[in-house]
Formats: sequence, C-alpha cells, structure tokens
Amino acid sequence: MRGATLKKNDLLLDLISLDRASSEPLYRQVYEQLRQLVLSGVLEANTHLPSTRHAAQTLGISRNTVIYAYEALISDGYLSSERGSGTKVVLLDGRRLKSDPATNNKALKAALSARGQCLALQPIDQGVPAQVAFYPGYPDRDGFPIATWAHMIRRNARHPVNDLYGYHSAGGLPALKEAIAHFATISRGVTCTPEQVIVTAGTQAALDLVSRLVLDPGDHFWIEEPVYKGAYSALINAGGVACSIPAGEAGWDFGSMVAAPPPRTIFLTPSCQWPFGRVMRLRERMDLLELAKRHNAWIIEDDYDSEFRFNKTPGPALQGLDDDGRVIYLGTFSKTMFPALRIGFIVVPEPLIDGFERAINATGQYPPLLLQAALADFIRAGYFAAHLKRMRILYSKRHSYFLEQAATQLSPWMQFFPAEGGMQVVGVFKKEFSDVEIAKIAREKGVHVMPISPLRRQFNGPTGLIFGFAAVGPEETDEGISVLKTLFSIAAK
Repeated sequence: MRGATLKKNDLLLDLISLDRASSEPLYRQVYEQLRQLVLSGVLEANTHLPSTRHAAQTLGISRNTVIYAYEALISDGYLSSERGSGTKVVLLDGRRLKSDPATNNKALKAALSARGQCLALQPIDQGVPAQVAFYPGYPDRDGFPIATWAHMIRRNARHPVNDLYGYHSAGGLPALKEAIAHFATISRGVTCTPEQVIVTAGTQAALDLVSRLVLDPGDHFWIEEPVYKGAYSALINAGGVACSIPAGEAGWDFGSMVAAPPPRTIFLTPSCQWPFGRVMRLRERMDLLELAKRHNAWIIEDDYDSEFRFNKTPGPALQGLDDDGRVIYLGTFSKTMFPALRIGFIVVPEPLIDGFERAINATGQYPPLLLQAALADFIRAGYFAAHLKRMRILYSKRHSYFLEQAATQLSPWMQFFPAEGGMQVVGVFKKEFSDVEIAKIAREKGVHVMPISPLRRQFNGPTGLIFGFAAVGPEETDEGISVLKTLFSIAAK
C-alpha cells in the first residue's frame, strides 16, 4: 500500500502493467491501457485521473512520459483537462465499446468443453440466508453447542498437536479418520479401518470425486427416482448415462430394472430414502447387493441423515452387509452439525484406498486441517454423540408437530407422508397445481419449499412439495403453514 493518503482513483494505476523490454514506447503503453479502461467502462465519465507527477511516481517512469500519454488521450477525445479541475474522463456519446450479450454468451459457451457446458447447465440449489422454513435438510441452529465448537477451534489454533498449517494429509487428518471410523462402526454398523476413510469438503465433493473415479463416459448408472440432484449432477458430469429406479412411499422397484442397461454404478439412499424417508428393508438390501454382484457394479450409499430415526435406533448401513467390497459409503456432518462446515467423508473398499488418496490430492477437495482437528476432538470428547441424541428427540417432536399442523391447515390441498426418520417430509397435491410455481411464489413470501417434479427424470408421478422441519420451531412452523394456506386458497380459485 502506498501510504494512508491513497485515493480511490489511484487504484486505476494498479491496472496498468508496463513492459520495459517491449519495443513499444512507454507513453504508448500507458495511452493504450488507459484508452481500453475508458472504452470498457472501467473508467466512467467524469472520473478524475491521478496527477501526472503522482502517476509517474507510482509507475516508476518520467513525468514527461505520462504527460505525452495524457495529451494524446486528450487530443483523441478520451480525456479533458481544465485548469483547476485536473484531468478527467469525458462522456463518449455512444462510442464506448459494448459487447452484444447474445454474441458474447455464444462465444463463452463455445469456449467451454463438453463437460464444462454440462456443468454450466446444472441447477443451483441453495438456501436463503436466515430463511429456513421449510428448507429440506437444514438442521437446527439454536441447539448446536457453538460455544463448545468455538473452543475446539481456538484450542487447536493456539496449541495444535499436529502441524495444521502445511500441505499434507490430503485424505484426511489421521485423528479425524480414526474418530470417524470408530463412530461409523459403533453407530452405523460400518465395517472399516481408519485408512479406508477419505475426508472431503462436503458430500458434493465426495460425489464428484467418486463419480469421476468409478465412471467412464458412456457408462450407465442407476439412480433412485425422485433423484437427489447433487448425485445426479455429479454422475452426469462424469459422463454417465442415467437409468432411474422407481422409488417412493412403497419402496424401491428393482423388478422394473430387468430390461435396463447393465449399470457400472448404482446410487441409493437406503437408510433414509430421499425424499420420502423410507428405510430399505433387509430383504431389499440383500437383493440389491446380489444385483450389484451380478452386474459387477459399484454401489454408492449416501447415508446423509440416517442418524435421526424417531421410533427406534438407526438401522445398520448397507456397507456393513457387503462381503464383496462393492459399497462406497458416503457420510456428512453438514446435516448433523451445520451446512457451512462442509465436511463429509467416504469409506472406500480397501483396493481403492490408494487411488482415492491420490485423486483427492490432485483435486484438492479436502477441508482445512484446523477444522478437521477440531471435529476430531468434538467427536472423541463425546460432544457429537450428545448433540445427535438431543437433536433426535427434538426432530421427532418437530416432525409430529409439523404433520399435525399441516394436516389441520393444508389437508384440502395436500396429503402428507410421515417419515420414519430424517429431516423432511413429503406432501403431494390432491389438486392440479404446479409445484414449481407454488414453490416459487412461496419463496417470494419467505417460505422455502422444494418441488418434487424437477426430481423426476423418467417416470411420471404426483406433484408436490418437500418440507424440511428440523430447523423450524412451532412459531415459525405456524407462520409458514399459514402463508401456504393463503397461497393455496388463492391458487385454487
């Protein structure tokens, strides 16, 4: 920084780069770069330029060089100079260079690779700050022990047991890998060693990494429908070709896949099926494992919020039943703690450990080591298990309260399906409404719900909405349902 007297218009000098080895005179380089800044609109009309003396001092050139450049710009009509007013940019009367948006977009699209164009077409799915009713998958904020978490962060920042500031442990901090392996084994019935755990920057990073490592362009993948958009996008972007497995309140229809192309990968959420919250029964799990074995396919098991079962303890993960090493297990702390943490993990079969370690080192999809160290302490000290226990009780109460209020207030328009666990419930329309349009209007009124129809790719089904209840207390639930009731009353007329 060039001292405390730095002025706003001095910043433009940082945009000028001079090549002293070039055959082009320095004054001409200054002239051309300032001219482009004016034409592009970076320097707007009436913007004052630094004095010639100050510009020369900053750029490290003679004052005469700057004077020649300014005078040439004045002569060509880009700048004006009046005694006492300094030098400033003139209004160009339409001469400013403007690109045609249609032409520019076409050129940008053509500049992307086929995979880049596919990525650029994916939908953006994210919440709105401070708007959680009824955002699916959003955990309760007030119940999280933020003071304890902050203490873990501070302690590791001040007195790190390991080197937390270097380039190492791309696959995950050993202490966190060990804590995750122990917890997943005890609570989810996962069979793994710490070496099989790969720590990622959230579930989406995990899905992207897995998809790229197990799919080649043109490979078919099977995915339950309604689809989880994050998984669908990752698999499509890896070059996969989708085949949908019908799934819903009645479960998974594997029998309909007899004529489907053989899969290279099968994506499922067996412990809390998205979005209906159904749990895959043991017979279905064994059939699925046999199906994967017959096709020599991988299974990607996304265990995103199965910790929250209402009537019983969570059932074991599919991975724990796998004797052939075909299941790639995904877990996340975004649902159990808070989304902005962006820490997830993969449990990979032993033969894939080295490949995943090298791949994540190449892609950089791992979270900061400081956060990993804090999370390891949080788990080992018992705070994580205690938090899950409190949230399981809270979410059960909120699930019941939401269903009671929704059934009372919204029953003329919607039928709701209680979930066996998780953080969201599904309501389908009894009348012909556009769930996309209803969701759009509701969001404008401060209520965030997710439409079902965009999650369908191959099969028709009822339209409706997905409601996240976990982060919403009774008062906010009542307000949100009241907004929807008014909206439905108007739409039904």
